[in-house]
Amino acid sequence: MTAPTGETLAILGVVLLQILFFGGIVALVFEIVYFSRQAQQRAWGELAARTGLTFEPGRFFGPGPHVTGTYRSRPLTLDTFTRGSGKHRTTYTRIVLFMDNPANVYLALYQESVFSKIGKFFGMEDIQIGDEEVDRRFIIKSKPESFAASLFTSISLRQQFLQARVLNVEVDGRELTFEQVGVLTDAEYLKFLFDLLSEVAARVERAG
Repeated sequence: MTAPTGETLAILGVVLLQILFFGGIVALVFEIVYFSRQAQQRAWGELAARTGLTFEPGRFFGPGPHVTGTYRSRPLTLDTFTRGSGKHRTTYTRIVLFMDNPANVYLALYQESVFSKIGKFFGMEDIQIGDEEVDRRFIIKSKPESFAASLFTSISLRQQFLQARVLNVEVDGRELTFEQVGVLTDAEYLKFLFDLLSEVAARVERAG
């Protein structure tokens, strides 16, 4: 049996180092994902306990954690989803409230730095409310236009909108949807969003 040459041993050494290197990267990624998932589970579990909703921890390989139930008399779902693939894969936190929409109101309210899908209402003009701070911070599209203006007649609701860190809200049919890039793990802030969206949903229902 021929003993391996120095060149062969060198090649094997390089291959082994590459395996260890990439194996280390994979292990690091799994560790980051694991601890991120743990933080999400703790925060969402706490949120569900505080709001009377149901928390499902999800699976590491499969559907992620989600919170469901009835909040302020409306069905609510909190979960995450992804768009894109490979290096362009982005995770979003999503909150969906289901409500009545007797006037068939449409609303898209988002900050200029947020790229959201406007779909069939793409051609609608940005509505100016006449409130300098609101008009500077948000892009607003609404049908009817008067509905968007009516939201800011409430001082408390206006303040809630301005307190939100990032807003990307859409009312379409019976769904009110909030999306934000990343996984939100601040239970207090998530409850704040629940209350803000619930108030918007109440305004939609009263619009009819």
